[in-house]
Amino acid sequence: MLIDFHVHTVYSGDSSITIGDLAKYLMKNDRIDGLVISDHDTVQGYAKLTQSLPRDSGKLLVPAVELSLKEGHLILLGVEENPQLETPTIPSALDYARERSCLIIIPHPFRSTGLGELAHQIPAHAVEVVNGSSGKRENELARKLAQLRGLTGVGGSDAHTLPEVGKVLSFIPGRIEVPDLIEAIGNRRIRVLAGFKFKADPA
Repeated sequence: MLIDFHVHTVYSGDSSITIGDLAKYLMKNDRIDGLVISDHDTVQGYAKLTQSLPRDSGKLLVPAVELSLKEGHLILLGVEENPQLETPTIPSALDYARERSCLIIIPHPFRSTGLGELAHQIPAHAVEVVNGSSGKRENELARKLAQLRGLTGVGGSDAHTLPEVGKVLSFIPGRIEVPDLIEAIGNRRIRVLAGFKFKADPA
């Protein structure tokens, strides 16, 4: 399956991707098998998109949230409720993730909103080694970080506009559900692809 690990909707506040348009776009693109909806500090976009897609769509939707912390951004995969953190800091986020058995993904670690050198230290399950909105140098540093730490590399578009969705995809063998995706991250059975272009009309 081909999955975009980093997609934002209008519920992020800085994205123009509406739920209706995203549902139509996803159904028209046979190459995209699933999305990780990782809005900023909310899972409302995931919940709305789940309601909007037909039950027999065959598309995998994965709940996640991109936390805006004092130290930088951090993605929690598998969270289905809006996070309530005592303080928006790494320790608070890690405690929250542990309590709910969420997977921790370090997104765009070397961008201005990334964790920077802190990405070498915090517990995590994966690193976003290709981010569609990051530069070549930033992605290369992220790849080196994943290799150095022995962490799974994932790729996502970091889409904030509809045409960006699917710009970066991660390949996982076979038809999977959310538990299988979590297992694939643990077993490093993910290969990142980039440069996809789709002909489907998103309208």
